[in-house]
Amino acid sequence: MKTIISIITLLVSNILFSQYIEGLSVTQNGTNQIKVHVKAYFPTSESSYLSYETALNQNVITLNPCYYLSPFGGSGDVTYYNNDFYIDVPNGASYTLKVNMYISTNNTICNHNRIEDTVTLNFTTPIQGTVSLAANESDVSEQDLKLFPIPAKDELIIISKNRINNINVLDASGRKVSATFLNNKVNTSNLQNGIYFIEIFSDKGLARKKFTIKK
Repeated sequence: MKTIISIITLLVSNILFSQYIEGLSVTQNGTNQIKVHVKAYFPTSESSYLSYETALNQNVITLNPCYYLSPFGGSGDVTYYNNDFYIDVPNGASYTLKVNMYISTNNTICNHNRIEDTVTLNFTTPIQGTVSLAANESDVSEQDLKLFPIPAKDELIIISKNRINNINVLDASGRKVSATFLNNKVNTSNLQNGIYFIEIFSDKGLARKKFTIKK
């Protein structure tokens, strides 16, 4: 009985402490090729990067990196995976990059057990500089802006040194979802468990941060 309880506890731990794409950026890599950098967060060291697949359908680029995650949890040591992917695309066009983070229960070959996270990024080639999902689009620093609690349940509090004028909440696919904002508090009671982004419009400009909902 104790063994069964321990296994269930480890499985639940993997669900509660989810893994996700923390950073995504795209740069031009010569003519007709882009470099995509993906930073993946895992709450355990019992994981590894395995492989990836790409596809180009008209103006939609799909990138499917796959990571192994032990179904029995792990040490709890936070692990980050930083990987670069080189994709051939014609110049002079607008694209939507869709990154699906696959989880495999096989530690050698990706068995595409499930999609853990999905993020999208829009850009036009040739890319000037870097197009980034994680980068703040203003002069707001990490010290100026914090979210609490993480993960959130029914309410997300924004702690900021600057006056906040408005916010947008987006799901992992980039779709805007309904969330009321008052006195630096975001009502998240209607949001399902998962990964979200919040766009914060302050006197210093626009900042974008990721947060999670777990109820």
